[in-house]
Amino acid sequence: MSCRCGARARKIEARSAGGYGIHQWEGQMSLAESMYCGVSGLSGNAHRLGVISDNVANSNTIGYKAVRADFATLMASDTLPLYQQPGGVVPVNAPDVARQGQIQSTTSATDLAVAGSGFFIVRPSFERTDLAYTRAGNFDIDADGYMRSATGAYLQGFAADARGAAAGTAAADLRAIRVPQTGLAAAQTTRATVRLNLPADAGTAHATVPLTTSLTAYDNIGGAHQIRLEWTSANAASGQWTARVLEEVPMAAGAAAPPAPLQLGVFAIGFAPDGAVRPLAVPATFVLTPVTGAAPPPPGSTAPVPNTVELDFGGLTSLAAPFEVASITQDGAAAGQLSGLTVDPDGALEAQYTNGTKRSLYRIPLATFPNPNGLAPGQNSIYRETVASGAGYPYLAGTAGAGSIVSRALESSTVDIAEELTQMIVTQNAYGANAKVIGTVDELYKDILRLGA
Repeated sequence: MSCRCGARARKIEARSAGGYGIHQWEGQMSLAESMYCGVSGLSGNAHRLGVISDNVANSNTIGYKAVRADFATLMASDTLPLYQQPGGVVPVNAPDVARQGQIQSTTSATDLAVAGSGFFIVRPSFERTDLAYTRAGNFDIDADGYMRSATGAYLQGFAADARGAAAGTAAADLRAIRVPQTGLAAAQTTRATVRLNLPADAGTAHATVPLTTSLTAYDNIGGAHQIRLEWTSANAASGQWTARVLEEVPMAAGAAAPPAPLQLGVFAIGFAPDGAVRPLAVPATFVLTPVTGAAPPPPGSTAPVPNTVELDFGGLTSLAAPFEVASITQDGAAAGQLSGLTVDPDGALEAQYTNGTKRSLYRIPLATFPNPNGLAPGQNSIYRETVASGAGYPYLAGTAGAGSIVSRALESSTVDIAEELTQMIVTQNAYGANAKVIGTVDELYKDILRLGA
């Protein structure tokens, strides 16, 4: 680093042949000012070396953003106009918070990375209400079910409804994300939806040999019932089919053959000439009866009770195409335990259960700032809002330029080791040059002292 050392100025005035004034500045070197320049150079480069060392130390820190140490000149105004007295340098940190780090894959579903400009919103501790921001997404579930970072910060999110939509998107709606650790209660089946095609060109092939499909329905305590749907038609071209609902009966121990299935309902299905299903004359419903012929259980009993299931045949078609099942779904489920979590790119956090059910829990937002480089860095890889950064606002991931969330991934540090080591050598040379300035001034002082000896 070079330093423009100061001088005391003396104004020299002269007159040209034409009478115009000629002003000239003549500087007188000040040894003290030269010494101050050298000292400021040492201090500035020592600071820069500290920044480089901090970058190198954090080269493997998740979500860390490298900082660059720049320099600004110091000028001391002189009493004479149009003259400034150089005063050395001052170090200025130049963070690059907006720089995207490389995203590395992991095996944990709660490891999250931001692909874009947004920041995760966290609370530094459970007791504090102030918000902080981070790019370090190494979260985990603690003993109480809260989603916390490795340094103890609580991830914030918006509660989601059954459809996965955020219940609110303002900062006041943020909540500490907590995953329920209890199992999912059983849900009895109340509705089943069938979408399939019955071949219109089948002729009489299925008058006695039915087409069959099946589904599993659940009673109030999560007991599974195997339901078989049989489809028959005396003449498929007429557009008339019959749907028969049967429940498979488990074979008793020691029985020679399985018992006949229980018939739960028979429904006439009609189709229009274009293959669309006609409205049914009566609703297609059947009753799951856990124990055939048994009396209803007393109130408060945990035994299974009969429940009515509605069949939705609105997705049926009868076209000149093969028999094909598009989907058969039902809204019941057995009891289940939490088996995992998923986080979608839009921040939708879902819980997965052993019974195959998924449950929407939260939407994880991302905060954006007008000037992210103005954020104040703090401990544990978090940032705080400042006047320079501008006010942050939480947006749903994938909107307003906030970026998307990558699950099972972490954002690496933006430190480039090769660049840092190169700058370390440059800084070392600059430090030595400023030390040489101080040494030279010291020798000049000694020369002055010898003059008076």
